[in-house]
Amino acid sequence: MASIHLQPGKPNWFCYFTTPDGKRHTKSTRTRNKQQATVICRAWQKGVRAQKAKSLNPEQAQEIIAKGVVEIRALDKNETTPSAELPVPTAILIENRIPKPRRITLTDIAREAGVSHVTVSLALRSHPRISTGTRQKIQALAKRLGYRPDPALSALNAYRREARPFGAHETLAWINVWPEAHRLREIYSYYWEGALERCEDLGYKLEEFRLVDYGMRAARLSQVLQARGIRGVLVPPQFRNRTHLKLGWEHFTAIAFGYTLAQPQLHLVTNAQFRSVTIAMRALRRMGHRRIGFVLERNIHERTDHNYAGSYLAEQLRYREADRIPVFLLPNNSAAVQKKFGAWYHRHQPESILTANFQVEAWMLALGYLEKRDYSLVMLDVHNERHGGIDQNGHTIGRTAVDLLVGMLYRNERGIPRIPQRTLIEGHWVEGQTIRRLVSSMRKAK
Repeated sequence: MASIHLQPGKPNWFCYFTTPDGKRHTKSTRTRNKQQATVICRAWQKGVRAQKAKSLNPEQAQEIIAKGVVEIRALDKNETTPSAELPVPTAILIENRIPKPRRITLTDIAREAGVSHVTVSLALRSHPRISTGTRQKIQALAKRLGYRPDPALSALNAYRREARPFGAHETLAWINVWPEAHRLREIYSYYWEGALERCEDLGYKLEEFRLVDYGMRAARLSQVLQARGIRGVLVPPQFRNRTHLKLGWEHFTAIAFGYTLAQPQLHLVTNAQFRSVTIAMRALRRMGHRRIGFVLERNIHERTDHNYAGSYLAEQLRYREADRIPVFLLPNNSAAVQKKFGAWYHRHQPESILTANFQVEAWMLALGYLEKRDYSLVMLDVHNERHGGIDQNGHTIGRTAVDLLVGMLYRNERGIPRIPQRTLIEGHWVEGQTIRRLVSSMRKAK
């Protein structure tokens, strides 16, 4: 039976009651009104005892308390103090004292499934050591029981992984399918160096596997990777556009660089190429350039998934029609390409040219235009201090690829993703020696 009492030196009434488990409870009602304290105490005892006896769920217990609050308001209607002032904190106090539902743990799931908590942990992370049937059964059971990972524990685990690399002595594969294998790391050295550095930071080893060493047979390379116990695979840019690579993808966790791998469609990381052109064009406009040309090989146009040209055309919509210059796509392997470029230049007279083709500089030198003070050559992938343009932050792209791959390995994500994700790394503007600022008088004259 619930009862209320005053304690020496304290103004508020205290509620005394016993729950079915035999425990004696003493709680302050936070009110000096005896009638209010009685209603609160009885509603409180009824709700808590019913919930502990499992005859009520928390929502039903709250309904009982709510009825008690209604009664309190009825008692308060003739008081000089407004009724809203007292019931609100009292209701909050009672609600906070109702025991919250206990979090479902791995041990609870393990007990229900008849397996160890380690098996449950592995199954929820889709670890390959657990069979598909067992994994699906445990995951379905966890969902039915309402299991949710503890975010605080997840954060702690992430901290531990960062402080003590869990990939120590594990090897990640760098898959090189180029016929002239040495050229890949010469052209994309910044990807390799960034990936290698990040692997060392996290305790992994990065090893290159050349398809030419296996007779250009992808099936044989898959067997070697599985025999070596290698799970993580980095797929750098391919030699040809729209490449199909037939590894045993169901056994591997993979990240690709760029858009050259057509099949399978993996998660990939690359430069934000659309943004790179936008950044370059707006930087040139701030420097006084109005007529900006764009020259690109068809091969690079395909390798960048048309992002360069798409951005150029979109940005030109912001310009006057007189300042718009059509894209010049260089034909592949054409002996007359320099002549066609010269004709395009003479016709449109651009003040600056955006390009990713280093041959354009040689053609401009041959035509004598690079000596003009008001002319700029802007490279979309800068690799030296002389050229101005966009630094694509290739080193960061390599590091990011490893971070993404390691995260997927931790989550045991294998095979071809149902929905591929694209991670784009922002480039930054570099004002090199080939960039010219146009003086205001020349700009006005134009």
